[in-house]
Amino acid sequence: MTAPARHLIKRITESDTSDLTITGAYIELTLEKLLINHSVIEKYTSAAAPRHFTLARFLYRNLWEHRISIFANATDGKLIDSESMQHCCADVNARLMIDSYTVSEDEHDQRYFEVPPSEIEGRAKARGWTWFPSLPPVTWPARILLRFSIHDPGEVGGWVRDTETFEFVFSPTIFGRLNDAAGRLTLLDPRSLEDASTNDQTK
Repeated sequence: MTAPARHLIKRITESDTSDLTITGAYIELTLEKLLINHSVIEKYTSAAAPRHFTLARFLYRNLWEHRISIFANATDGKLIDSESMQHCCADVNARLMIDSYTVSEDEHDQRYFEVPPSEIEGRAKARGWTWFPSLPPVTWPARILLRFSIHDPGEVGGWVRDTETFEFVFSPTIFGRLNDAAGRLTLLDPRSLEDASTNDQTK
C-alpha cells in the first residue's frame, strides 16, 4: 500500500537563516548554499565567455536503513522566482563546469561543483549542487522544490511506496540589496566556496 505523499515546507525569513534543514521520514535535506546568477566557465574552454546559473548546494542525509535514489530527484527540481515563473533544472554537464572566480592556469586552483550521487546508502550523507538557469535582473528565488520517490527496501526504481517533497520558501528580505548594477543577488557570497567541503574539489 502506498503511503500518503508528504509535502514539507521550510519558510526562511531574515531572522531565521541559520536553520535551513527540512526533516522528512526518509530524508533530511539541508540547503547549504544558494548562488544566484553565478558565473562559471566550461572546462577546456576557459577563453569563452562565462555562463551564469543559479545554483543550490544541498546536504542529503538518508534517515532510512536502505539506499535511496538521489541524482534523478536532485536534477528534477523546480525553482519558482519572485515573478512566479517556474524554472526547471538547467541541462548542463556539471562535471565540466568551473567556478569562474577561481579559474587559473593551474588546474589545482580551479574549483569544481560536486554532482549529487546516484544513490545514497542507508544512514549515509552526501552533498551536491543542483543547477537552475540564471534569473532576470532584480528577480530572486521565491521557492525551491525537490521531490524524492521512495521504493521498496534495496530498490531505487520500480514501484513507488512513498514520496517526499521538500520546499524552501524565501522571504524577499533575506536577499538584501542588489550586489551590482547587473542585478545579481546572492543569499551566500559566491566567494564563500572556500569553506566548502574538499569534496567540492575534483581533479
